[in-house]
Amino acid sequence: MPFFRVLLEGNGLRIDSADEAPPIAGFFTTRIVWAKAPESAERAAINVVAQEWRTEPYASQPGANSLALVASECEPVGFIRGLVDRPSGFTFFSAET
Repeated sequence: MPFFRVLLEGNGLRIDSADEAPPIAGFFTTRIVWAKAPESAERAAINVVAQEWRTEPYASQPGANSLALVASECEPVGFIRGLVDRPSGFTFFSAET
């Protein structure tokens, strides 16, 4: 089975910012998963991120229960990159982007 890099978009959040910035509405994140085909890689990446958002500190954030995840891009990556490259984290965006 090959590795795939999957770019996900998460929408449905309502996280207020500490300053005058608009509230956070969603995020982008990338995950690398091992799967037989792009479709199963997308499902696997969505499951990984959905599980992250079911645990703290994410689960207590406004909108975490209504988070909608969609795969924006999916591409195969090499074996070595699949083993060593472990992207994590999130790039958040506001509703006013």
